Amino acid sequence: MDLRARINSYELNSADIFQMDGFHYDDIVLNNLGLLSKKGSPNTFDIPGFTFMLKRLFENREKSIAVPVFDRELEVSRNGSNIIEASVRHLIVEGNYLMLKEKPWSDLLKFYDTTIFINFSPNIIRERLEHR
Repeated sequence: MDLRARINSYELNSADIFQMDGFHYDDIVLNNLGLLSKKGSPNTFDIPGFTFMLKRLFENREKSIAVPVFDRELEVSRNGSNIIEASVRHLIVEGNYLMLKEKPWSDLLKFYDTTIFINFSPNIIRERLEHR
């Protein structure tokens, strides 16, 4: 059971996930920038777009907000693939660089109430990336 499901088992519909991966630059853009071979590194994400969306979610002034989700089967971000309701009390913001101590990533810290860092060995990370 994932974290969202676990939280929702205690309080129905109180948790949702906002994925950083929905802000991957498309392969066409990465190719034009000469970054396709570096896909997934910190500079291959639309950080201003992610920051803007995170700010909207943090302010919680809208009834619902459509957010993109990265589709691993298609290898593309699918815009508006998840709707996050204003009633969500626990927003799980998920991604590899969310606590990176360099700008512009470090500017995101003000939006987090709680942070959790999951540390895996490099071998496990490599194995999972190769499996993808």
